[in-house]
Amino acid sequence: MLRSSPRRTLQSGEGSVSTDVPGDSLEVASIDALPQELLCAIFSLLYDDHDRRLSASIILSHVCRRWRELVLDLPRLWTDVRIAAYAPEVLEDILLRSKGRALSICLYLPEPIRESATFALWKTVIMLAPEMKRCRSLHISAFKSVYKLIFNAFGYEVDAPLLRHLKLHCRDAKSSDKECLLMRSVVFKHSFLTHVDLDGVAIPSAIDLSRVRTMNLRNVNFSAPGNFFSDNALERLRLSSTTIPWGHEMVAPRLAHLTLDRQLPVPFCNAQWTTPALTSLTISRPSRVELYHLERCLRDPFALRLFANLTNLTLAHCDTELMAKLVGICALMQATPELRRLNFDGARPEPILEGSRGYSAGWPHLVDIYVGGVRFNGQGTGASTV
Repeated sequence: MLRSSPRRTLQSGEGSVSTDVPGDSLEVASIDALPQELLCAIFSLLYDDHDRRLSASIILSHVCRRWRELVLDLPRLWTDVRIAAYAPEVLEDILLRSKGRALSICLYLPEPIRESATFALWKTVIMLAPEMKRCRSLHISAFKSVYKLIFNAFGYEVDAPLLRHLKLHCRDAKSSDKECLLMRSVVFKHSFLTHVDLDGVAIPSAIDLSRVRTMNLRNVNFSAPGNFFSDNALERLRLSSTTIPWGHEMVAPRLAHLTLDRQLPVPFCNAQWTTPALTSLTISRPSRVELYHLERCLRDPFALRLFANLTNLTLAHCDTELMAKLVGICALMQATPELRRLNFDGARPEPILEGSRGYSAGWPHLVDIYVGGVRFNGQGTGASTV
């Protein structure tokens, strides 16, 4: 509800003046007093990427008659398609009301138990397949059995020329599986896919990823070098429990940010990537085994080439005391001679900083140290930084 301040008359020596003064007896105004344009602007802000319920437009259209008329008359409010249950009738209404506009599709699907649920799922996916031609974002979170049904319903090829964001999550994937689901039966035809996020779902080599700028891979056997070309646009890569068994050289000329999250660094190094633009590395939640393999990589001449141009190093949720013991401060400093910024996020800085004091020529360019996002007070230049 909105409250409006009443106008009051104030007396002064030079006469009286009317002004808006807040008081105890405020008049109450209904939200119906808001103009339609303002309501529409508010409605467009009610989307949450982490909300797995029905599309917000459906909820808004069941509040009152006025809201329903407004929502039904705004096609852009029906472009965010969210399906958390098997309801083909609801989906049909959403697609009709979107009036041919580009869609963002999110499927968060439970595993069908009864035969009727399986039929409803099939009908839902069959209805979505021809709409992929106007899909700009696709997010699927489902079980293996549901994925198989989805891919069978989509057919061999899916025409998605507007697709920019692709996110596939297998909810019953296990880290030990690595290759949880191979999406070999579906090929997305796209022209400018820029963001790919895969968790337990691998994609076929027929998909051209050369224009992808951001890629997140978790629990994936990413063994398809045909996805990349020497002129690929990859800028950010996040690896987690992922295998990259490429034995030949890969060129990533624009890759600037690499995150290893519970990830063995060996697959990345064994892939023999050429990354001349790599300047930022994040090591997140490493285990003892992963730290041991990191130490081996830092003794490998090729791996040293990968890290030689790093200017930004982030240690996130690391056991830095164990890291200093297994990896060695000297080896870390020698591998990153151009380092300018060192970040500690959920990690103790003391084991690294105190261990580095004995190496005067270690990080000559280091000028910024951040702990939990806050700039450390003791920084300076080169050896005086630590």
